[in-house]
Amino acid sequence: MGLRVQTNMQAVSSQKNLAIAVNANDEAMQKVSSGYRINKAADDSAGLAISEKLKADIRGLNMAKRNANDGISLIQVAEGSMSEITNILSRLRELSVQSASDTIGNDERKIAHQEFKQLRDEIDRVTYSTEYNGTLLLSNGKLKDDEGNEIKHEELDTGALPASMQTRTNKPPLEIQIGKNWSVETDGALNDGETSDRARMDAGGYYNDKDGSAKVTNDRFAANPINQIRLNFDQINTSAAGLGLVDIKEIRGGQDIKQTKAEGLLTSAGLYYTDTGAAGMDQDLSKRRAQMSIQKIDDAIKKLSTFRADLGAGQNRLTSVVNNLAVQTENYQAANSRIRDTDFAEASTEMTKSNIIKQGGVAVLTQANQSPSLAMQLLR
Repeated sequence: MGLRVQTNMQAVSSQKNLAIAVNANDEAMQKVSSGYRINKAADDSAGLAISEKLKADIRGLNMAKRNANDGISLIQVAEGSMSEITNILSRLRELSVQSASDTIGNDERKIAHQEFKQLRDEIDRVTYSTEYNGTLLLSNGKLKDDEGNEIKHEELDTGALPASMQTRTNKPPLEIQIGKNWSVETDGALNDGETSDRARMDAGGYYNDKDGSAKVTNDRFAANPINQIRLNFDQINTSAAGLGLVDIKEIRGGQDIKQTKAEGLLTSAGLYYTDTGAAGMDQDLSKRRAQMSIQKIDDAIKKLSTFRADLGAGQNRLTSVVNNLAVQTENYQAANSRIRDTDFAEASTEMTKSNIIKQGGVAVLTQANQSPSLAMQLLR
């Protein structure tokens, strides 16, 4: 092999190998310093795509778990208020039992009735003040008259709910997003501002769009969506009227109860009654009203217990959802870690190897650069 000066092939070859060693060493150091095996798409394009999808799913699962926990908090707020209403009903029943006895007179019934009315009004106040982030929880169930017709708030003497309360509240049934995805076919679309999808389900078991033009989901997933849990707050109304303690005619505009008829009196819970008719009727009707109130309050307690049992079941289900989401998140993170994170045992070995090769390449290149100087000895 000749001795050439213009092109030092030994140095060229050494430079090439040194560049490879330097790149390998840089990549190894980057993996060790960042903790990630994939730092750019060039490292593993397919692995990066999978990892990014897993990262998005993990964040979605974490938020779904947070939603489920918030749903538990929402139920606890509602159930706490209903617990206090139950205590009030127990006191109302206690007063009714006391007033149903002839061991007290009508004057005492009148005094007890004052507390009865105050507590009955407190039930309404608790009902309309119980909310979660602006969403009313206990006043969504529909009121109906004797013929079964729905009665709207604006038809009552109490008037419609203030606009500020109506606009900020979510329409029931309330949906808790507990999945990382959402699909029309499996989750549907509930609130349309007028009625729930349950009222828009056709004979084939499908929900339709607002204009009835498109079927968006079927009955199988309507009752049990995949990515949502629906809390039936549209069935709950814990107001005095909703619990049957007040005759609708008493609070519906223009239809006052006839105060001179016992049958009108007995439709509303209370302890005292004033009749402008025959003498002695006040005491008899007051006692009868108290006696009838016992059964009405029992019915109200039963209805309220049904509401609480339904919410309790929902809370237990959400607790199970949180546990399941925690397991899913753990497994997704493990999968993403295996794809994206650095294996330090492997990376440290690779970094040590590439570092030795780089140092050797530098030493060889130094010697290769000195080879052309040997040609000077031939010219002496």
